[in-house]
Amino acid sequence: ERAQKWVNISYGKDMAIVGIIQTEGVEEIIAIGRYAHDPETPRYAMLAFIVRETFQGMGISTFLIQHLEKIAKENRYKGFTATVMEENAPMIHVFKKHYPEAEFIREGGGILSIKMVFKPENETAKTGKTGKTEKVE
Repeated sequence: ERAQKWVNISYGKDMAIVGIIQTEGVEEIIAIGRYAHDPETPRYAMLAFIVRETFQGMGISTFLIQHLEKIAKENRYKGFTATVMEENAPMIHVFKKHYPEAEFIREGGGILSIKMVFKPENETAKTGKTGKTEKVE
C-alpha cells in the first residue's frame, strides 16, 4: 500500500518529473523528482528525488525542487516533508540550501525527518528573490 502511493500519480495530489538525456539516439533517465500527498501532515507533500551519481553537482536537484515546489504551490500545498538518512550529507545540503528554515528531527536509527515550509508568494515577489538565502560569515 505504501509503495502504491509512489507508483500511482493522482495529479493535484502527486507529481513526478523525470530528467532524461539522449546519447547516440538512446534516452536514459538520469533523475527523478517526486512528491506525494502526506496524509500524516495536512497540506504537505512528501518529497523524494534521485540524481544519477555522475550527474550530481550540476544543479539538477535545484531544478527539480524549484519546479516541484511551483507545482505543489499551485496545488495548494504549504510545504514538503522528507525522510533522509543522516549520512546522506549531499541530500541534507540540498534541503538546507533551499529551505534554510527547515525543521530537522532525529527519529533514531540514523533517520532524519524534515519539514520544509514554502515561502509565501508575496514575500518572493517583494524581494524579487527565489526564496533562497545565503549565509554570510
